Amino acid sequence: MNIQDYINAEKKAIIKKISKIDSMRKGTINEQIIRTTLKDGSVKENGPYYILTSKDSKGKTITESIASEKLGFLKEEIENYREFKELTNKYEFLSEQSSKIKSDGFLLEEKVKKNKRSK
Repeated sequence: MNIQDYINAEKKAIIKKISKIDSMRKGTINEQIIRTTLKDGSVKENGPYYILTSKDSKGKTITESIASEKLGFLKEEIENYREFKELTNKYEFLSEQSSKIKSDGFLLEEKVKKNKRSK
């Protein structure tokens, strides 16, 4: 297997992995504890409350409260998005390498043809 075949096989494997991602969501989940000082001076803690923070298409920060029963599902969606980004970055890198190999080969062929003509 040459390098081009290896790159093509890796790209196909990435596409297969991406196709298995069902749903995804950008963002970060943060846990929030609210501390309240009571009249007697003691501190009461409420929570944890969960907050999903993400950016919209204009870069504005969006914050949503999350019910604890949705936490597991949302964590999975966020992890799916991170995996998607990792896979697409790898695919992009492999595509660039493939393009470089093809163009270097093309340039090499052109150089050989040029040298044969000049003799």
